[in-house]
Amino acid sequence: SFIFVDGMADPTYTGLMQIVTVVIFVLVIITAEPSLPFGRMLENPVLDFIGKRSYEMYLFMYPVIFLFNVKKWTRIPCAPLIQLAIIMLLAIWEHEMVGWIVKRKLNITRKWKATLFFLATVAATVFIVVGIIATIFSGKKNTDTKELEQQLAANQKMLEQQESESSSQTSSVTSSSSASTSAATSSTSATSSSSTEDTEKQDELTAETKVPVTAIGDSVMLGASPELLKVLPDKSIVNAHESRQLWDAKDIIKDYKKKNKLGKIVIIALGTNGVFKEDAGQELIDMIGEDRHIYWVNVFGDSIQWEDDSNKVIKKLCDKNENVTLINWHEYAKGHDSWFYHDGIHLKPDGQKQYAKMIKNAIQDDLDIIRMEQEADKKASEQKENTKATSTQADTKSESTKEEKEDK
Repeated sequence: SFIFVDGMADPTYTGLMQIVTVVIFVLVIITAEPSLPFGRMLENPVLDFIGKRSYEMYLFMYPVIFLFNVKKWTRIPCAPLIQLAIIMLLAIWEHEMVGWIVKRKLNITRKWKATLFFLATVAATVFIVVGIIATIFSGKKNTDTKELEQQLAANQKMLEQQESESSSQTSSVTSSSSASTSAATSSTSATSSSSTEDTEKQDELTAETKVPVTAIGDSVMLGASPELLKVLPDKSIVNAHESRQLWDAKDIIKDYKKKNKLGKIVIIALGTNGVFKEDAGQELIDMIGEDRHIYWVNVFGDSIQWEDDSNKVIKKLCDKNENVTLINWHEYAKGHDSWFYHDGIHLKPDGQKQYAKMIKNAIQDDLDIIRMEQEADKKASEQKENTKATSTQADTKSESTKEEKEDK
């Protein structure tokens, strides 16, 4: 199970762990039962050697696995076998050292006792000093954590307020549009020209609430959301939340499409809180649609064990879909420890600015197209206004001329 059971795989937590536990339980019973031949079959020098050191292996197993995960040494080829070898070597060393001490404890002289006492005193002193230093740095980390929590809470409140205002504006425009349409329909004197004017008004109202960019992400994006909103066009939406998983985004996409709040540019920053299957990612992309350009920000974090797995899935999705572009946060953030809080995942102010800058640079070409479209819409709107003004003046002049003729 150490080599073949994946701690990040779904089956591990949907029955596989229980099956492995039962199998090991059965193996222990049939091995320990003297009347069964299975135990006798395992009686050989190699297994006997390992069995006598199994407790020491148990003691060193978790520290070695934890160290490999934190240092990202799991990327090394044959990492599980290397871990197993290191655990075995440490277990043998401890077993032999303990055996040596136990065998010679009765023959220790006063000189050796004094030496051992001195070494024990030095070790205890070092342990205490390290503990004090660790406590001091732990206090700094706790301060960091509180600062991060306050920042995320404030940003979440800000985004919720923005979402509420956006929904109110959309609702107001929809009501105005409905009222205009209803009035045009119920009016008995409505002409084809007035109907055209109503349609134009509806188009203008829709343009006023058109969302250019929609960004959906987790707590990394949440931390950087104020900076991100600064570099995105007006009316852009950032929807980020702590501990968000990929499947949480599906309901958001459905809701935004229904409310016409899904921009032509969609930024996805998900994968930090757990790896997801390629099929699930593809389903999200299909929901967004081929008519939108999707930018997917990949994962970076010193303590994220599934970082590589998440990034592999994201890379496959970007390569597979022409309308999906990778924003490589993993490479961009490397070597910039000062950008991050102590967890190596969430961003300090400098890091937030860099995160927003990276995204803006990545989508700049599309932003230029949107800006040109907005300028074209503005010019078209101005031309319509000018045409209306000219038409009104002509109508006024025509009415005036008509009245003059009637007076004569």
